[in-house]
Amino acid sequence: MSAIKRKLYLGLIEHPKLVFSQVLKGIKWKDGNVYEDHQNTQLYILPAGIFPEIRIELRNTLGKKLARNLLYSLNQSSADTVIKDAIDQEFKGKDLFKYFCAVMSLFGWGFAERIDFDASTRSGTVVIARFPQSNLPQAEPVHDDFAGIIARAIELTYEGKFDVKETKCCEVAGAGHECTYEIMPLKQGAQVMDSKVEVRPLARWDAKGIENPEDFARFMDQVSMPENGVLMLGEKDAAKRIVIKDVESINSMFLKTANLLGWKTVGPVLFRVGRNHLLNDLAGAGRMDVASIKGYLRRLTLFGWGNFEVEQAGEGAYRVALTRNPFTAGLPPQPVATDYLIGGFISGLFESLAGGRVNVKEVECAAKGDGRCLFEVSAPFGRKG
Repeated sequence: MSAIKRKLYLGLIEHPKLVFSQVLKGIKWKDGNVYEDHQNTQLYILPAGIFPEIRIELRNTLGKKLARNLLYSLNQSSADTVIKDAIDQEFKGKDLFKYFCAVMSLFGWGFAERIDFDASTRSGTVVIARFPQSNLPQAEPVHDDFAGIIARAIELTYEGKFDVKETKCCEVAGAGHECTYEIMPLKQGAQVMDSKVEVRPLARWDAKGIENPEDFARFMDQVSMPENGVLMLGEKDAAKRIVIKDVESINSMFLKTANLLGWKTVGPVLFRVGRNHLLNDLAGAGRMDVASIKGYLRRLTLFGWGNFEVEQAGEGAYRVALTRNPFTAGLPPQPVATDYLIGGFISGLFESLAGGRVNVKEVECAAKGDGRCLFEVSAPFGRKG
């Protein structure tokens, strides 16, 4: 790509509202999974509230300090795919980092209103507007995960190690809609948490050759960007915020966290996040029936979460089978079932059917080498489904 073309291209993607619809045309769906046709990367489409809820649950479970260190350190690989793509297109220096911020905006992660970086002092400031946030006001800055991603992006852009602190946070009452991140050289001797386990590289489809089915095309037609860096799904007042992220980096974050803490600690956190998110999403919708549950799971399939099948397994008991599950993609063999987030969603769905708490157990899991993931759902005390 010539220098002139790079400048023109960067100028376009720095204004996401103008180009997001064209970019979304490059998102393809096949057999329960989602891809983009630029790098043929597998993607998740996710409710934007998932990550703030994970952040809150980790802080409540582990304490602020440990959660902060985990979130900052173990999510840094999220920057790699975008930065390496920009390097392949011969972006350099500040334009390289601007490209990273522009792509994050296109996928719903807020908008970089200001980027100041002095290569001579190796310090600077990034201001992100409209970053996804929870509905619970926080007492202090909490986006340690994104601070870690910025640190990694700056490291890949300028080489060397950097420390990034969020000094202003949109989730703190009265702080407005902006988050400010201060960049500085990493102090000598400073360390970040690390895990040696790695997600295996994922197979890549030739996504340009995929023709989207009609229901996915209609689904994507409901995506809008009312403000720079904000993706919404649905019609007007019923629209809900979503984000898009590559599967490999999300799975890497879950795997590395579980490697350090164990699935017995991480699993319940993810389960609570899935269940609570689902119940909040259905608030005021009334009790569901099996057809409604299948419809909701079909929506998750369009999100790229794999193919779900529901069958009744007796009075008040059900099985939910999941194939092509992206949450197990690239994981090295695991000793236990790992799909706690999906288990939480399933629990919330069947609670709405049963009218109370249910038991959910993943009895087969692709991460353990099984051919599918299978969840058994039962209502305790003989409640009828």
